[in-house]
Amino acid sequence: MSIVKSLLWVSGGLLLVALFAQTTLNVNVNDDTIPITGQSLAVLVVGFLWPRPLGVLAIGLYLLSGALGLPVFADGESGWAQLAGPSAGYLWG
Repeated sequence: MSIVKSLLWVSGGLLLVALFAQTTLNVNVNDDTIPITGQSLAVLVVGFLWPRPLGVLAIGLYLLSGALGLPVFADGESGWAQLAGPSAGYLWG
């Protein structure tokens, strides 16, 4: 695969996950509101449909870009603290 195609796969995967992370569905359960984002769906799509090394690279760059300050995590959040906070398992898992 050419380098241009590889870059398109990786950047497309990163953008897909970043965009889906911004979509939120709030579900009310026992008077509590639970936000559900499209991030998990996008990660599964990238994992199943992207060429393996490029999908892994796309998700890795998504995590790195969020850690470095780009607002790609849910609700436009970013920073290293998001990778260690209460919902960090959804980012790593």
